[in-house]
Amino acid sequence: MREYGALLLLLMGICVEFNAMRQSCVIGLNRTRDCLRPWAHVSRLTLFGILVLIPHIAFSQVVRPAWTTSRISGSPEPAPPLQTVQKFSALKFDRPLLIRTDSAALRLWVVEQGGAIHSFPDDSNVTAASLFVDFQKSFAQLTPYPDASGFGSAYGLAFHPQYPQVPVCWITYTLNSAKQNHLEDGTRLSRFEIVFDEAGVPHCNVASEKVLLTWLEGGHNGACLEFGPDGFLYVSAGDGEAPNPPDPRGISVVRDWIQTLAPNATEPATLTKGSPPAELTSTSQALEWMLALHDNSLAADDRQRLLEAARRAPPEISNLFERFQPVELRRRIRTMIDPGGVLAIAGDASAGRDMFFDKRTQCMVCHRIGTQGGAVGPALDDIGIRQTRAEILASLLEPSKKIDPKFATWVAQTTDGKVRSGLLMSRDGQKIGLRNAKAEDAILNATDVEELQPQAISLMPEKQLNDLSDADIAGLLEFLSQQKSLPLR
Repeated sequence: MREYGALLLLLMGICVEFNAMRQSCVIGLNRTRDCLRPWAHVSRLTLFGILVLIPHIAFSQVVRPAWTTSRISGSPEPAPPLQTVQKFSALKFDRPLLIRTDSAALRLWVVEQGGAIHSFPDDSNVTAASLFVDFQKSFAQLTPYPDASGFGSAYGLAFHPQYPQVPVCWITYTLNSAKQNHLEDGTRLSRFEIVFDEAGVPHCNVASEKVLLTWLEGGHNGACLEFGPDGFLYVSAGDGEAPNPPDPRGISVVRDWIQTLAPNATEPATLTKGSPPAELTSTSQALEWMLALHDNSLAADDRQRLLEAARRAPPEISNLFERFQPVELRRRIRTMIDPGGVLAIAGDASAGRDMFFDKRTQCMVCHRIGTQGGAVGPALDDIGIRQTRAEILASLLEPSKKIDPKFATWVAQTTDGKVRSGLLMSRDGQKIGLRNAKAEDAILNATDVEELQPQAISLMPEKQLNDLSDADIAGLLEFLSQQKSLPLR
């Protein structure tokens, strides 16, 4: 029996009401043709959230063979009896963003970010995928855009519900700007016709493109496509901002949402009247002051004091103010760190010690050395004995790659709909104890917990070192390597 589950695609911004579908701006499909609803001016909408209903098969019908040969042991529960196997060993793809079947489940389809879309039969013996379209090579056949220099990225793919009898598909993609700016209409939802060769393999007729909807390009493009059980095509859109926080439009939405929540009696009210505080101590407080900066409502002296306080704050606070900082004081956040380059540097252990105990890096919040630090992660007094420099660096760069079961993250969902995560500190028939990344303990009644599951990710954030220089990381690495059960000096 088929069920319908609700998937909430919450992309900060305008929420379009799709229940009143006949008055909405969503692309509607009347089985054999698509039609834009009356709101023609939505071609420049910036962002919205949507509720999509998608069919799925009840889990009770899925039968998996038990995995009985695992040597992995977990605490307090063993690993689930499942096994992952590679099915299409002969196929390789470049940056795949989407894999799906067509409406008739005839083939599997893979969308690569670079613009190539492939299809192949659902057969483990398949040796090659067939190219459906390569937009990089077919850019000249797309509907012209004067300020576009080339194809950007492909994101979404959906097929007519009566495919292949109705050989039509919809694709979302972006265009690159020729002027190094965001293209106002650079994210597109387009309809294409599908043709079949003599062997029955489908191919995209790029010249048949009909652009149905456009919105701002530049990052956070959204562009997910799904048909609902009502026969309408649903599309999500992002905010078009660069994929680096803080996003002022998104932050405004979050602020407005937070203000609708019940106040926390343990946290003082945050007001931006008067002079900025000497220290920024919470994200809610920082959010209010950041918006005051955004509104340009602070005097020059207050602005300077606020930015100085932000530079001393932990990352979750200082990142909110990064775009307001002078260029020479902004942290150069990078996407990749070369381990070999870091290991080749003779680090300054003294500087590394200062960094470890600096609240901005938050190492000491979770880890203890000697009598200083927290008890969320493992103690590091003997880390220099247990691990080599390369192993220590690997654990810093990829904290979730190898996790001691005692320090695995657990997620608890309670009957009131709340979700808590942290280390599992205690568990019996009556109480469940979790400790979060700030070393705060939460005791839950076991009867209030609907689900408690271990996660394959560490409480230590990924890319925490990306705003540090190689020399900074090498210093921290040198300090940790010297910890061999000796007291701090």
